[in-house]
Amino acid sequence: METATLRQLRNETSLLAEWIEAGETVLVAKRSKPLSRLISAASQQLDEWPIR
Repeated sequence: METATLRQLRNETSLLAEWIEAGETVLVAKRSKPLSRLISAASQQLDEWPIR
């Protein structure tokens, strides 16, 4: 699992997209505290959530 800050999410979106496309889960942190998790849409983990 890769970790990124909100600043990286804003400024380096293409890099984070490359990580996600490679199958990595990206943990986004705000002030060193976990905020969200980004996963690939092709990931099997999405089967748990309904997509609208």
